[in-house]
Amino acid sequence: MKVEANLKAFRLGRQAVADPEAFADLLEGRADAPKPERGLSAEARRTLELVEAAPGSELARLLAVRVPDLIAYQNVAYATRYARFVEQVRQAEGESVPGSTALTEAVARHLHKLMAYKDEYEVARLSLDPEVERGVKARFGGGARISYRLHPPVLRALGMTRKIELGPWFKPAFQALAAMRRLRGTRLDPFGAARVRRTERALVVEYQATITEVCRNLDEDCHGLAVEIASLPDTVRGYEKIKMTSVARYRTRSAELVGRLSSGRERTEADTAASRDEL
Repeated sequence: MKVEANLKAFRLGRQAVADPEAFADLLEGRADAPKPERGLSAEARRTLELVEAAPGSELARLLAVRVPDLIAYQNVAYATRYARFVEQVRQAEGESVPGSTALTEAVARHLHKLMAYKDEYEVARLSLDPEVERGVKARFGGGARISYRLHPPVLRALGMTRKIELGPWFKPAFQALAAMRRLRGTRLDPFGAARVRRTERALVVEYQATITEVCRNLDEDCHGLAVEIASLPDTVRGYEKIKMTSVARYRTRSAELVGRLSSGRERTEADTAASRDEL
């Protein structure tokens, strides 16, 4: 039960940042209520313009949530990298399977998931989000006291098996940590050398390389398989050892499906060549 509760809390924390209106509706029991238009920053609007998504489309909706989230997660350059890759996929899908955006939508969802991995900086940022505090007070009253239950890797390495509880006094440490998020992935990143963090960064590069290969082999016959490959990051879950185990499964399955896609394309080309020879 505690595992499920923790997972739900983390998902709600992500939703509070990525889609605050939906989070507010959930707290107030209005999950099906119409969502008002959110104001986007000028930086977010410029980044969104890098992708030719039809207004009102599912792709446009996905990007309107995820681009601002990646800007807050890291910076504009990080979100721009995301948007440009999504646009590359959109162009490839439009040429190979006109009228479909299923692959592009899958990439928009799952590339974001890989890029927005929950590290120490992100835990701090989400913990400080004012929407979370307002939501807690709206549900439990203005006098509600917020505490943070954490299990830092350094304490696990020292043999501590339980989470520690930190009160509101810990906020300044969270603020400092959130401000340091621009060090993420650089040589100055104090957490970047950990195996799981190196793996998380590598997964982004691997996924983009995989999708690039998928797009090279894309046609209507293998479109469904391509979407399945693009959606595989959904199987990467958990933290530390659990996450590393799921990463191993993900890599194995991804290689298997990409191999199937490539061999299917080769068979199609061979059949086409044989038909030409017969003619």
